[in-house]
Amino acid sequence: MSTRSRGARRYIRQALEYLRDAKRKEARGARGTRMPAERLRHTLMGERDGRASGFHHRPNGVDPAGAKLIRVTKRDERTGVYEGQVAIANRRNGEWHLKQKSTFFPDDWTPEQVDNAVDRAFREGAVKDPRTGRWQSTFRGIVLEGFYDPDTDTLRHGYPVLGPRRTA
Repeated sequence: MSTRSRGARRYIRQALEYLRDAKRKEARGARGTRMPAERLRHTLMGERDGRASGFHHRPNGVDPAGAKLIRVTKRDERTGVYEGQVAIANRRNGEWHLKQKSTFFPDDWTPEQVDNAVDRAFREGAVKDPRTGRWQSTFRGIVLEGFYDPDTDTLRHGYPVLGPRRTA
């Protein structure tokens, strides 16, 4: 096994451990305002039970099992955010489904940094649209948007956006 392959596995292992820890904290009621562990998994790893959705993080540029970046279509060198065409495997039948575009947090961010950025952006100045359940904000110069529950004002999930901030 190559050193690169071992290193890549380490990043994915760390991401999976962070997800397991988030799930344990959620079971104890200790995740507070953060997005639910299942939605964090959606953001980090993608949705693989039906249509391709989610998948906004590649720790150290490594694809998690069942998701792959096909090609980068846009990149913001200043922030490290980029957009690309991706494919996500269906867990039930193994078929790969294309997702036309997905935006990604910077590759050098850890899952914890992604989680913190989404949480802080949502809590600190997000523009919210209660009709659609969408929100948008910025964190360290990166525009983030996502969905929330307008009835309870709780965060569902978030992802980076390329381009200028607009209203939710």
